[in-house]
Amino acid sequence: MRTPNGLKVLVVAGAVVVLTSACGGGGSEDTSSSNSKRSTTTTTSRPAADAATTALARDMALLPSDYPAGWNVQTKASTRPVSDAHCEYSKGGPYAALPDGAGQNGATMQLGKEPGFVSSRSWVFPDEAAANALVATIDAKAWETCQIDALNDFQKERKTGQQASIETREADGLGKDNFESFAAIKYVDPKKPEETVGNYVVSVFRFGRVVTMVVTEQQYLSPAVQTTFDDQAYQALVKQFARANAATTTG
Repeated sequence: MRTPNGLKVLVVAGAVVVLTSACGGGGSEDTSSSNSKRSTTTTTSRPAADAATTALARDMALLPSDYPAGWNVQTKASTRPVSDAHCEYSKGGPYAALPDGAGQNGATMQLGKEPGFVSSRSWVFPDEAAANALVATIDAKAWETCQIDALNDFQKERKTGQQASIETREADGLGKDNFESFAAIKYVDPKKPEETVGNYVVSVFRFGRVVTMVVTEQQYLSPAVQTTFDDQAYQALVKQFARANAATTTG
């Protein structure tokens, strides 16, 4: 996957791994996705975000209309309720204080019937300091450990035999032009640890007080399909960047 900052993530050949997007990852409750670190508990009796905040959060996620023909909605967009089961949660942190509606899950998009998915999330904070604090939470080792543990739990539940581990948190362009955090997680067969069989790649961007996350999940794609996947995912992100920059520049 490439981003408007020039990042390109390559995925290498592999065998079978269950992808969380194919099993409901990114849904509003995240009961079976890699976004959960324990059984989901959504905070109740939360105030609702105002209509403008909710609309902004929805627009900041990647939209189905950002993609060309050939991409399908695998999971519909939804509000992302604040939950202490999410890896971005920290007690007393900026995410914990968000009103309902200020966090949104974009639709999970799949390239045809290929094992390649792109999902997104967005959060609208009251100010840039709170947005930066969420980025710091995602940058922390605790978030990384939570994410990997959740991915491994998901694979264990489905008895795939695959194991997730961090590959890198570094990327070209990191820290420039809205690109704030990155994590490339790989799946391997423990019997052949030198072979990557799947990838889960997280890219985090900040536009003023708005934070967005783009997650790419995929198994092996043939070279031609990989090129299509990368190029079209990139073009969708270009549209999202333009929308985000326009919205946050004007407030």
